[in-house]
Amino acid sequence: MGKMILKNELDEGYNLEAARVIKPAIGDVPLLVVGGMRKVDHMERVLKDGVADFVSMSRPFIREPNIVNRMREGKTAAVSCGSCNKCFAAVANNMPVQC
Repeated sequence: MGKMILKNELDEGYNLEAARVIKPAIGDVPLLVVGGMRKVDHMERVLKDGVADFVSMSRPFIREPNIVNRMREGKTAAVSCGSCNKCFAAVANNMPVQC
């Protein structure tokens, strides 16, 4: 298996422009958006503005498995995941996923 090459400097919400195009076209079907969402206020704005119905995260749960509870309790304004992709590099190198 070849080595994975991953970007680590992505704009927060890098799939939002696509979501703005897709959401009106799918009618009542709920849309989940994924893509570097890190700040709680940004996630809330995406939902409030109707850009998407749900925000999906992956890497933040590897670093902070309890992040949703911390957000709900108002204990954090952003996830601490910096999108360095070391967690995914581990998978590509047959190592356990960890931050």
